[in-house]
Amino acid sequence: MDNRGHRKPEHELTDLDKANLRIRQLESQLKDQELYKAFAKKLQELQRKG
Repeated sequence: MDNRGHRKPEHELTDLDKANLRIRQLESQLKDQELYKAFAKKLQELQRKG
């Protein structure tokens, strides 16, 4: 079995693996913030028109 789709346990992660995981987490948070900001902007736009 090649473990595709399975995470390594935390204690088996190398520093590089941990850094890459952190980067993915931060990119995800940034995308969420951008979506929230776009939603809030659109909501305000609709409220002004309404």
